[in-house]
Amino acid sequence: MLTMITGSKRLAVLLLVALLASAAHASNGFDILRQDPTPRGAALASHPIALSYGDPGAIAYNPAGLSGVDRRSALVSYTDHHLDLSGGQVAYAMPYKKGVGAVGVNWFSYGEFQRRESFETPANGSFTPSDFVLSAAYAQPLFYGISAGATAKMLRMEIDQYTSTAFAADLGAMWREDVNGVTLAATLSNLGYQLSTFDGFREELPLTARLAFAKQLAHLPLELNATAHYELDGSFYATGGGEFTISPQLKLRAGYTTLASDYAVGGAEDGTAGISAGLGLFVDRFRLDYAFLSQGALGSIHRFGFGLML
Repeated sequence: MLTMITGSKRLAVLLLVALLASAAHASNGFDILRQDPTPRGAALASHPIALSYGDPGAIAYNPAGLSGVDRRSALVSYTDHHLDLSGGQVAYAMPYKKGVGAVGVNWFSYGEFQRRESFETPANGSFTPSDFVLSAAYAQPLFYGISAGATAKMLRMEIDQYTSTAFAADLGAMWREDVNGVTLAATLSNLGYQLSTFDGFREELPLTARLAFAKQLAHLPLELNATAHYELDGSFYATGGGEFTISPQLKLRAGYTTLASDYAVGGAEDGTAGISAGLGLFVDRFRLDYAFLSQGALGSIHRFGFGLML
């Protein structure tokens, strides 16, 4: 049966393209692999690989950061997109004698679509396209402040009765120099292959290299971060942000991405596009995170997270 979508859902798909900045990456698919599902990462403008140390959510953007997890930790997040689009992450990290292992699941739902033979015929049921990523990672400190990690990922995409699967791997490395508060990090993400296709057309995974620098200021409880992102189809963008520690219980975060130009529509709202902000609350073994991302006239994205140290 030929699957069609309504006019309103066509608009939703167009907005989704802008949401995921795929206009800048049009040659590849698998947009869920471009997303940073963590509220902390999103508040810092996405994939802050140099600020990932000790964060169980680092399984999604820099596995080397898992080497700083010193006790069993769990993290759950939820993302509220425009229209009825949504997603989330569940991650669990466990230290071992020489390193840290972690598992995680990411998902993204594109909302409900009506199934039709054509635009003129009545709907014959509905379906909800979705993406799932199952991840397993391991990280280990090495020497002289250097740590490294790797993540293996299985991806499944579903559109009605059609499915596609892929395998990918992430590699990450990090160097921390505590005296001066400097961190350097590098990752290579989504190195893999599409195992099965929807219709015989094979898509490339968004293979992306990142290089980042972070600096803890000497006389201010503020850690700054800058990251260069290069997708190996030739696309480049940059992100930057900072995390300000108000107290051991409260951290404020903000960031900006040069992908803001992809959200521009020529209106007054373009001035806020690409700006992100959020906070983290820490009480005993519990952690709450929130992130806000502005995409100008397209609207805003909200991410919420809950963490627990076991």
